[in-house]
Amino acid sequence: MRARFLRTVAVAAALCGCAGSQRPRAAGYYRFRCDPPDARVIVDEEDLGACTLWTARSLGLRAGVHRIRVARDGWLPMESEATPAGGVVTVTARLRRVPD
Repeated sequence: MRARFLRTVAVAAALCGCAGSQRPRAAGYYRFRCDPPDARVIVDEEDLGACTLWTARSLGLRAGVHRIRVARDGWLPMESEATPAGGVVTVTARLRRVPD
């Protein structure tokens, strides 16, 4: 009876994709502080929302090189590459207005 139950659980886990399909663990975490605060945070060409979302929460990134961009219309963007190395890093982006 117990063996049948365990077999049923294993099959159910395999069918729902739960077995062995865990997310890769983050190699490091990033927080953002931006001026202006409503600038957008873009990582690896994916818009992750306004900077204010990432001031108190940390963004986990997998191992490897990532392209970080902070941008807002009418302002010069900040662009850099980051390689997570453990811990939490705060990225400070002070954008400058586009000259007239």
